[in-house]
Amino acid sequence: MKVTKDQIDELNAVITVNVEKADYQDKVNDVLKDYRKKANIDGFRPGKAPMGLVKKMYGKAILMDEVNNVISEALTDYMKSEDLQILGEPLPNDNQEAIDFDKEEDFSFKFDIGMSSPIEVNMTKREKLPYYKIKADETLIDEYIESYAKNFGEMSDAEVSDEESFIIAKVMQLDADEKPMEEGIVNEEAKISVALAKDDDAKAALVGLKAGDIITLNLWKAFPNEVEIAGLLEIEKEEVEALKAANFQITVHEVQSFKEAEIDQKLWDKVYAEGEVTSMEAFREKIAEQAEGGFGDQSETKLLIDAKEKLINKVDPKLPEEFLKRWVKANNREITDEQLEKEWNLFLNDMKWQIISNQLAKENDIKVENEEMMEQAKIYANAQFRQYGMGQIPEEFMENYAGEILKKEEEARRIADQVMEKKLLEIIRESMKVEEKEVSWEEFKALFED
Repeated sequence: MKVTKDQIDELNAVITVNVEKADYQDKVNDVLKDYRKKANIDGFRPGKAPMGLVKKMYGKAILMDEVNNVISEALTDYMKSEDLQILGEPLPNDNQEAIDFDKEEDFSFKFDIGMSSPIEVNMTKREKLPYYKIKADETLIDEYIESYAKNFGEMSDAEVSDEESFIIAKVMQLDADEKPMEEGIVNEEAKISVALAKDDDAKAALVGLKAGDIITLNLWKAFPNEVEIAGLLEIEKEEVEALKAANFQITVHEVQSFKEAEIDQKLWDKVYAEGEVTSMEAFREKIAEQAEGGFGDQSETKLLIDAKEKLINKVDPKLPEEFLKRWVKANNREITDEQLEKEWNLFLNDMKWQIISNQLAKENDIKVENEEMMEQAKIYANAQFRQYGMGQIPEEFMENYAGEILKKEEEARRIADQVMEKKLLEIIRESMKVEEKEVSWEEFKALFED
C-alpha cells in the first residue's frame, strides 16, 4: 500500500491511498470463511454451502467493507506518522475516479484535508485582561429580599379575588342553551389561576369574585393552552380540542390570595440559621456577602471569554474556510446555506480557539486526568441539585451520580473541556496581567449583552 500527499497550498492538501489486492485479500477471505460457517442458505446445512456461492452472494459487500477498513487505517496511520494537524476529517476528493469493484483489484482513493497555519501563542504581562468583581449594590439586595419574600410567601383565604388570586370552584360544562350539559364534564374542586388568564375580558370576569358567585366562561378563550385546560378539568389533553367552543359555569367555593412573607425575624430565621440575623441591616449585609461570594463562576466565565477574544484576535490562525464549509455540510445534511453563513463567524472563532488551546496545552504539557474529570462532574452535579433546593448530598451518592454523568460520551467530553479550560485559564493568568474591576450586577449583565 502506498500513501502520498500533494500539498495544494498552505492550508489544503490531497492524500492519495493506493490499495493493492494483497492489502485486503487475506481479510476478505477470513470474513468469507466466517460467513460460510454462519450463513443460512436454502438447500445447504450451515457451514456446508459452496464457497463460490457464498462469495457470489456476499463477496462484493465484504470486499467494499474491507477496502474501506484498510483505507481508514491507512489514513489514520499516515496522518499520525506525519503529525498532520488536520481540521475536521478527510473528505472524498471531487475528482475521485469511479471505482468498479466488480472488475478492478487495485484501487486509488483521493481525500481532501484541511489544515491550519502554524501558530505561536505569545503572552506577556504588558497585555491586560479585566477581572470583573461584582459588588452587590442596593438594587441587587432589594431583588434578593423580594425573591425571599415571594419564595417564603403563603396562600391565605381572601374575601374577593384579584389578579393574583386562585379561585377554588365547581366547573360544569354547559350545553347550547347555557344549561348544565347532561353527562358533561364537571370538576367539583377546580383551581383557577386568575394570573394565567390571557384574555382581558376573561380576566376581568374572574376579578372581584367571592364565595357563592356564579359566572359563565369560555375556558379556551381564557386559557388558550391544552395542557392548562386539561389540568383544570382533569381530562386528557386530546379531549380539549372538542371543548374550544364550549362554555362552562363556574361556581366559586373559596378565594385564595398569595401573600408575600413579611420581612421580619420569622423570614430571617427561614433564610439563614435561626438567630444568625436579627436586624434588617444585618440581613442586607448577609445578602450582600452571599451574593458577592456566589458570583465567582460568572466572573471566571467572563475572564475566559475576554481571554479567548484577545488571543483569537492576536493569533488569528488562518483556516481553510471552503474545506471547512464542505465538512460542516457533509456532517450536517439539514443545515442550509443561509444558516451556515449566519453562524459561520461563530464557528470560525470556535475552531480558532480550539487550535490556540491545543497549542497552549501542548506547550505547557496540560493533560486532563480522570480524577479531575470526576471532581468537575461532582461540581456540575452539585449545581444541579442546588437548583432543586437539595443541599448536603451524601458523598457516596454524589460520587455515583458523577460517575453516571461521565458514562455519557457527550457529557464526558463537555466535562473534559471544562477541566481543560480551567487549566488554560491558570496559564493565561500567569502570562497576562489581570486587573480587577469592581462593577455592579447590572453593569456586569450589560457586558454580556454588549
